[in-house]
Amino acid sequence: MPNLPDSLVPHYDDGPDWPRTTLRQKAERAYGDAFLEAVREATCWAKVDEEAIRQAWAQRIWIRSAVLG
Repeated sequence: MPNLPDSLVPHYDDGPDWPRTTLRQKAERAYGDAFLEAVREATCWAKVDEEAIRQAWAQRIWIRSAVLG
């Protein structure tokens, strides 16, 4: 994993320390599924939707903190 700013590190769980608990594995798998869906949607955009990107990032942060603490 690249050297990320400390503020972003808690929001990623897919590096060499792959999540070991069932809950964290499910959370990371759900994120991966949603990410793939979003990528497919974004390929249809005529221009970059900055607001959609901002909202997706905010949801990622919220769900990880709500579910994983």
